[in-house]
Amino acid sequence: MIRTLLLLFIALFIVSSAAAQGRSFDDLKRKMHDIRAEHFAITFDQDSNESKIMAVAENFDQKEASKAGVQAMNFASAFNFAGRSLTAAPSTLIFAFWVLTKRPRFAADHHWAVTSGDKTFELGDARYVSKPNENIEYLNFVLTREDLKKISAPGAKFTIGGYQFTVTPAQTKMLSDLYTLSTP
Repeated sequence: MIRTLLLLFIALFIVSSAAAQGRSFDDLKRKMHDIRAEHFAITFDQDSNESKIMAVAENFDQKEASKAGVQAMNFASAFNFAGRSLTAAPSTLIFAFWVLTKRPRFAADHHWAVTSGDKTFELGDARYVSKPNENIEYLNFVLTREDLKKISAPGAKFTIGGYQFTVTPAQTKMLSDLYTLSTP
């Protein structure tokens, strides 16, 4: 009986130790390749002992951008984790819209809502930054993984500052891939 309990304890210890290690940097790179995650980068900063996975989406449809009065608009999202191994899913992700515009378009209204199917999710107001000398605006958000899952649904529509942008299939895949990669 004691021998059986000891063997069970050792087996549980080995399984829990393996689970605690999470996904290594190389495993994450392989996973990116396996799922054909495009426009992704994984980096490690030696000084801070921190890794980052970042994805940059393609631009939204030009007709929708023009309707909003901007030249182009896309988004990027990233999350950081300690060391070179993802041992726990990030609680938050950084999400930013990058807007190319000759005059600020979202300074007065930078509220973001997402419609997916018959549901609408309010994601709040951005931390807004304008760089008029560079003709760019940044709308920065902090999302939870649950938010990321909601916005990565096929056919989602983003409403920002009263203007609607349809999430393209490539953007949807990128968001889904980011969710997958954020799972240890």
